[in-house]
Amino acid sequence: MRKYQNGAILLIVLIVVLTISLLGMTLVALYYNVLTTSQIELYRAQALYLAEAGIAQAISNLRKEAESPPVAAIIMNESLKQIVARTNLGGGYYEVFGNILDQVLVSTGSSHGVNRTIQLKYSAF
Repeated sequence: MRKYQNGAILLIVLIVVLTISLLGMTLVALYYNVLTTSQIELYRAQALYLAEAGIAQAISNLRKEAESPPVAAIIMNESLKQIVARTNLGGGYYEVFGNILDQVLVSTGSSHGVNRTIQLKYSAF
């Protein structure tokens, strides 16, 4: 009779260990998922801030150009002209293109492979 009880205890211990192991693996997977999601959101926010920095730099450049005396009128056939060259900042970069005739700025920020784009329509007056 004692022989069968030892086998039953071993079976119960194996079931308990298996249950705890499955619970542990589930918690690790959940933690990894939350960590990955929060990291992607961080990169999205950084890319957005970089795009906003590009817009601010482009506005500053356009204001400086407006204050300086005009050298000559240039007619551009291009739809988009690079206003701010690719600028590295804080582990990412931003660049801004603009269509002077349509008065539109398009800024793209990138952080760790995540890109965000902002389009701004402005008026010179």
